[in-house]
Amino acid sequence: MNAKFNELLRLFKKLPADSLDSSLNELLDIPINHIKEILSNMTDRQITHCPCCGVVENFVKYGRKNNKQRYKCKSCERIFTATTGTALSGSHFGEQIWIEVIRDTLDGTSLKKTAKRLEMNLRTVTNMRYLLLNVIEQHTEKYTTKLTGECETDDTYVLESVKGTKIGANYHRKARTQGSKATLRGTSKQQISINCMVSKNGGVYAKSVNRSKSTKKQTKEVYMGRIDKEVVLYCDGANNFNSLEEMTKEMVIKNSKYLNYVNGFHSFIKGRIYHRYHGIATKYMNKYNAMFSLAYGHTDETIDFIFDLLRSSTDNFRVKTKDLAKFNILDLGQFVNL
Repeated sequence: MNAKFNELLRLFKKLPADSLDSSLNELLDIPINHIKEILSNMTDRQITHCPCCGVVENFVKYGRKNNKQRYKCKSCERIFTATTGTALSGSHFGEQIWIEVIRDTLDGTSLKKTAKRLEMNLRTVTNMRYLLLNVIEQHTEKYTTKLTGECETDDTYVLESVKGTKIGANYHRKARTQGSKATLRGTSKQQISINCMVSKNGGVYAKSVNRSKSTKKQTKEVYMGRIDKEVVLYCDGANNFNSLEEMTKEMVIKNSKYLNYVNGFHSFIKGRIYHRYHGIATKYMNKYNAMFSLAYGHTDETIDFIFDLLRSSTDNFRVKTKDLAKFNILDLGQFVNL
């Protein structure tokens, strides 16, 4: 009931304010069976061409299956749906369920709570979240969003984690319990650096590229193409940020003791990692960093944006769970001698 109510609220927010009353009256007059049929068709987007052969507008409707409209191409005679060739291909769930999974992902809700609320299998919800994280990360890396105006940058650090993996006797450290701290003082190789930059205009970006502190070269590579030429950058005076001034002559770098915007983002990240998720495996860190960048101050427009990514992306965004579990995103050797 809660999921359906949230979906209705999301749809009504898209309507102009002067048409809300008339729209509500029309909705109350619609039979409940017709409303259910409308909701079941919500994943159907406008089809312009065959996803198999690419021929434009040469197909006919070909019945329904799993509450999805099917089409048949007259050229290649292949049968397809609105989600064929997208990240939603093969999914048995409609827009309403996906919207709820996206909302819980951005809100930091645990997988168990999402599965219980939606009355779904935990493994199914887990696979859906993995797919979301993969789509968000690849889109973030492919389509660079430039940060403009006044920006703040600083690094934050989280403990290296192999959560979900049984470590062997030859591993460089013993297994830690939840809430444990690093055994070495200060910033060490036991910690993973997260490079963060926040624009006062609202843009956010985070990425992990190294243990301990990032080098000048790594810092430059992280922000290459993501900073506007005439940006004013505030930092804490660390040497690795001085390399950013070489990227463009118009950039102005200023040292500041007060980095409230980026420090707020740091608190947001650590709150999600340690208090909501009780730790994140380092191999998934950049997938969550991309999600954190969207989740920080997200709105219903963010939810719609992510769902549109799912509907418009290709099968290249899909990933098998068994392959994802072996993927070491930082390639820092933390799984050596397991």
